[in-house]
Amino acid sequence: MFACRSVDALGLENTGKSIAFSLGFLSCLNGTTDHTDNVGDHCKLFLDKHYEQPVSTLDLLLRGFCCPQCDIMNRTVHNEEQVSIVDIAPLQVENVDFNINMSKAHTLFFKFLYTGTSQESIVSVVEVLPRLLRHSSRHLLLDMRTRWNQCFEFLLCHEMKAVREAFSGVVYCFLENSVMDILFSGGLGMNGGSKELFMDKIKCAFTKVEDSQILLTLLESIGTIVKVSDIHGEVFFSSFVLLIGQLDNHNSIIRMTALRLIHRCCAYCFKGGLDLFLLKYSHARDNLYDYLSSRLVTHPVIIKEFAEDVVGIKTVELIKRMVPSVIPKLIVSHPNNNHAIFTLRELASHLNTEWVPLIVNMLPKVLCFALFYEDGQHLPSVLQFYKNETGTDSKEIFAAALPTLLDEIVCFPGESDQIENDIRLYSFH
Repeated sequence: MFACRSVDALGLENTGKSIAFSLGFLSCLNGTTDHTDNVGDHCKLFLDKHYEQPVSTLDLLLRGFCCPQCDIMNRTVHNEEQVSIVDIAPLQVENVDFNINMSKAHTLFFKFLYTGTSQESIVSVVEVLPRLLRHSSRHLLLDMRTRWNQCFEFLLCHEMKAVREAFSGVVYCFLENSVMDILFSGGLGMNGGSKELFMDKIKCAFTKVEDSQILLTLLESIGTIVKVSDIHGEVFFSSFVLLIGQLDNHNSIIRMTALRLIHRCCAYCFKGGLDLFLLKYSHARDNLYDYLSSRLVTHPVIIKEFAEDVVGIKTVELIKRMVPSVIPKLIVSHPNNNHAIFTLRELASHLNTEWVPLIVNMLPKVLCFALFYEDGQHLPSVLQFYKNETGTDSKEIFAAALPTLLDEIVCFPGESDQIENDIRLYSFH
């Protein structure tokens, strides 16, 4: 196999780097793919049209190897600047060397990763990680799941900065459904969905990290995850708030890094800006406001920094936007949420008002939410709450709220995910 022989041909002092790239190319050639039967959807090798000087085998591979699954961004360039000299797919039938066991590739990957003697060789191994995972069968990933989970944790907080930086650039490959749903599935005595378990590992890394340099590259990995995730998904939101949570970090460099990544996320992910995104998607907006309100008492700087440096408004204006969304949930949850009352008082304090007038103004929204939430089973406790705070009985409460309550009921989106229910103007605008 030419990719393997390239190591001897080159006579490189650092053979770890050439072995790593050879391992990546072999993964593309030997691994499973759903596209090998389609013309043009298999590996190709290109040669520069105007390049006359002899080149090493590895240089040729690095310049001209194209895998339809791993090198999508390079295919147009290859077609225009280079000529195809080898079509690999037919060789997979004719040459038995292409039938090597991919499990050996995994074993070699872990061996080179954990026993690498130089930073350059380890970085090279990390860079081919997407090729290896993307071309592995479900059975093989299941078999190697424990080792890959350990590898993920190991690379997130690796002692070498260059290795962590390299991993932050390829961490996206773990988010592909064919990988995440297998490696982070609820097996081995674990509970929860794959996305939840994936984020648990990220959050665990945050809690364990004490070195600010490691935290910085961990933030970069989170930034990559945010950039490639589905903006309506759990991974995106959990990662996004992890960045927001660093806005009050005592280290100014970490704060500025988190802010830079948040701005990059807003520019790349939110077409039309964050404000328009939150206006269109009430579920994402409400989740964000719930998170911010949960930090209001203990980490008020986060809300201030998010308002002024991300949204570009005063803190009080952000609080005004949050109030219609968070107050109904706080009041409904107050019997089982010790922090609900403190948060309500803090909201009122930021708005320079008493908290009783504030909750009275929100009465129609609170009643509407209580009526629809969990079949209205929390309505009695909500009515009792208002009676305790205002001295008004249930009949008087409904009489006062009825006209506006009817409007709220008509507009209430419930649990619907339909975009037409999400795209509606805020009553506080």
